[in-house]
Amino acid sequence: MPVSFSGIAASIIAVVSFTVSAAPADAAALVDDPILRIETGMHTGSIRGTAGDRGCRLLVTGGYDKTIRVWGLKPGYRARLIRVIRPPIGRGIDGWIYAVALSPDNSLIAAASFTQEHNHWIQIFETQSGRLIHRLGRFQEPIYRVAFSPDGRRLAALGRKEGLRVWEAPQWRLLMADRDYGEEQAFGIAFDVNGRLFTTSMEGLLRLYGRDLRLIQKIRTRGGREPFRVAAHPDGSVVAVGYTDSPSIDIYRAGDLQFLFAADTRDVNLPGLAQVAWSPDGRRLFAGGTFQINKQTVLRFWDHAGRGPGQNRIASENTITDIVPCDYGVSVGASDPAIVQLTRDVVRYSYEGSVASDMGGKLFSAFTMSTDAQQVRFGLGKGNTDPWLFDVGKLQFIASPHPPKDLYRALVEDSETNINGLLSLIGPQSASAPNRIAPKGLRIEGWNGNKTPTLNGRPLKIPDGSTSKALAIKPDRSGFLLASSRHLHHFDAAGRQIWIRPSPDFLRGVLVSSDNRIVVTANADGTIRWHRMSDGREMLTLFVHAQDKRWVIWTPKGYYASSPGGDDLIGWHVNRDWNTVADFFPASQFRQIFYRPDIVQRMLFDLDEDKAIAEANLLSGRRPGAVEVRNALPPVIEILTPAGGTSFTGNTINISYRLRTPSKMDVNRVEVLIDGRPLATRGLGQVKTSLGDSHNISVPVPARNVEISLIAHTAKSASVPARVTLRWAGGALSREPAEGINKPKLYALLIGVSQYDLPHLRLGYAAKDAADLAAALKSQVGGVYREVELKVLTDKQATGKNILEALDWLEGEVTSRDVGLLFMAGHGITDPKQRFYYLPVDGDPKNLRSTAIAKSDIRDIVGSLAGKSLMFLDACHSGRGIDTRRTRGAADITAIVNDLASAENGVVMFASSTGRELSEEDDAWQNGAFTEALLEGLKGKADYSKDGVISISELDLWLSERVKALTKKRQHPVMQRPTTIPDFPIAIAR
Repeated sequence: MPVSFSGIAASIIAVVSFTVSAAPADAAALVDDPILRIETGMHTGSIRGTAGDRGCRLLVTGGYDKTIRVWGLKPGYRARLIRVIRPPIGRGIDGWIYAVALSPDNSLIAAASFTQEHNHWIQIFETQSGRLIHRLGRFQEPIYRVAFSPDGRRLAALGRKEGLRVWEAPQWRLLMADRDYGEEQAFGIAFDVNGRLFTTSMEGLLRLYGRDLRLIQKIRTRGGREPFRVAAHPDGSVVAVGYTDSPSIDIYRAGDLQFLFAADTRDVNLPGLAQVAWSPDGRRLFAGGTFQINKQTVLRFWDHAGRGPGQNRIASENTITDIVPCDYGVSVGASDPAIVQLTRDVVRYSYEGSVASDMGGKLFSAFTMSTDAQQVRFGLGKGNTDPWLFDVGKLQFIASPHPPKDLYRALVEDSETNINGLLSLIGPQSASAPNRIAPKGLRIEGWNGNKTPTLNGRPLKIPDGSTSKALAIKPDRSGFLLASSRHLHHFDAAGRQIWIRPSPDFLRGVLVSSDNRIVVTANADGTIRWHRMSDGREMLTLFVHAQDKRWVIWTPKGYYASSPGGDDLIGWHVNRDWNTVADFFPASQFRQIFYRPDIVQRMLFDLDEDKAIAEANLLSGRRPGAVEVRNALPPVIEILTPAGGTSFTGNTINISYRLRTPSKMDVNRVEVLIDGRPLATRGLGQVKTSLGDSHNISVPVPARNVEISLIAHTAKSASVPARVTLRWAGGALSREPAEGINKPKLYALLIGVSQYDLPHLRLGYAAKDAADLAAALKSQVGGVYREVELKVLTDKQATGKNILEALDWLEGEVTSRDVGLLFMAGHGITDPKQRFYYLPVDGDPKNLRSTAIAKSDIRDIVGSLAGKSLMFLDACHSGRGIDTRRTRGAADITAIVNDLASAENGVVMFASSTGRELSEEDDAWQNGAFTEALLEGLKGKADYSKDGVISISELDLWLSERVKALTKKRQHPVMQRPTTIPDFPIAIAR
């Protein structure tokens, strides 16, 4: 259910009031420690501000996830994320973005942010670079709205108690300040084409300022007592006003604020049209907010400049927070969070929503766990919609349409128990009714959606403005856990607060383990969090991508486990200073150090991170002690010129770039990638000039559209790629090449071992998998490839020595015009240090270093191929299964998949299964399930577009669906592709 704007306004003030008291004495001090943040490519918190240009080219959004995002727009297409701007932030709500504005020439972004302890700012950024160029402030109260004048020479800002201020741009000289806005909030501000300025405030007033910024008129609004937004008509004749306490949309004459008429809202019974906007031609008026039809939030509009009948279009799932019309349609920002695009005829064609799990309604059977808190079941959608189960011990995430019998929900009534006497949790989730016992003095009321929860009739102390959201009574009745908005409380049986812990987002559910050691919460940011009961400290956090089911679980110090690709869902925000945008490093950049499933699995046993680290390090033979993230930060590289989209006609491009190393480690080389693959030079050698200076290099480029990427390397890490896309403008080639001359050549090394020297390792079809795939690839001659050259090693041929020699062959043959492919089927093993090994026919699991093929050997070859690089891995460690089905899978292959598919290695990586899943083979197929599906796909079943060509993305889709079907959902293949590698054809349907 959407939140009313009056509720939002009240909650903002409440948030300020109950966090300021907890702020540090020196709240202006910059947080120096890296802050772990979720990053999905979309906002993870409510979008509070949206701005765009008239030409429908750019959209800017800001919100409660503390980021500003710049989107490229093209009518009829989805919004494309261009840049994420990360202002300096603090912990908790410190850094929320309340409002954004885009200058008329698209060159500048103004953003109003919240900082604790009366320390609020407006920040000015360059749109093209994302650079922070100026700060306006500081303000004692938050700024809720900012707006540029139509000529871009003025910036106005409005906020509670701060009133109205206007600056000259780009000198940022203060031109005027009107503080006469009382104690009420103020949310509406708009310039008109004549330079006049209009504001609304929740004291019930609409104000008009002349071009000289002097107050001309101030009136009490007619349609409601809480005017929220004001919008000026493009011709400057009228303004429209929307309200939080009334469904009215009022039209006033711009020159003197005389009321003219109200738009048709006769069928809107409740307030909910607080946002207002005009189309660029002035013929259409838009409004929206919390107004819903059939539980869908509606964008309402009127033709004939607001005088026509009201019409409705479904826009979003939750509150509309901004309406941004442009020449070709209208964009909507919503608190879902979502970006919605509609055509000029107001038909929705694009919805960019949150990919986080919807934690709304995570109560009762919608949020359950095992008695030891190792397993947690929750819906990816609201309530119990699309339920899945995460197992910390097994590090598995599986669909759970039918609730297991050994999971329990929170006890919320003292009289509830179960048959086995687990007093804190009620279950199992069967239809049978639980036993009941007499009440024992814990009568907690008002805990679900009430601001004043009570224990036995006595109020419980929660922060002002908070709302109680969830409850779990402890097993021994010694107390209970209460979730109130953004705080988790532990009360004893008498109602005394034992501890209170702030939450990074609103809490939606709470559970307690049967041994009283662990508390689990569901949070509005899409996370599940495990807390230590003794003091409430977080132990683990899980985030799941609700669409593609990638997941990552991490400890407070940043040690993590993940699914393939899951370590790109989180990263470290590192502040630099108040006048500079922050750095952001995906967790994948720290994979070699912080990918530690063994630490994650120990956390719920030890409930002490330092102890878990020490014990895991001891067992795996690693050095003792934790690694500090700040000491492991990778270098940062930035392309200065050319700008993205620049045209070129020659055969070389001059690139200017700049380097930084936050960890102070020397950069030993800079690598150049063309469409994700390295130049033949494999980098530019030692960087001799000082860091921070600009550097220039000349890069040879092909005569086509290209993406150039630069990666800086230190001895221990690699940077996030700096990327620029360039457009070929040299026209067609002077003559057509001869038939097939520009097709690549495929070099494929295929390895399969079934008959291991050690009998207990033998499999049925790994060798046949390699041979069958070789035959399928050979048939591709004359299709995608001009030639296909194969080297096949099966069983006795696949010794460690022969495999290493064959890898050298592959590296030596593949040129920049070719495609290199490596297929490995058999057994793989992960050692205690999470290092992957492929077991050759003469391999010994007890002597991996001397008898197996290490991941580093594989990576050094496939990651350095001059051309496109593909790897197919169907190899894990197991023995024979039951009956005719055999398995190849207990090793954790996530590390090798993520490593090889990183930008610096550039390998398109297909793996037969996810994490520690079993890879199956069956006599009915006479292949492994993965290879069976792969062969079917290459024969044409993966040609979804029916154009005769099979791309890697089409093959990925086919494999994921077909393998699941073959194995009855026991096996889930995965494909990881570096972001620097575009989709490309792999085969012709035969």
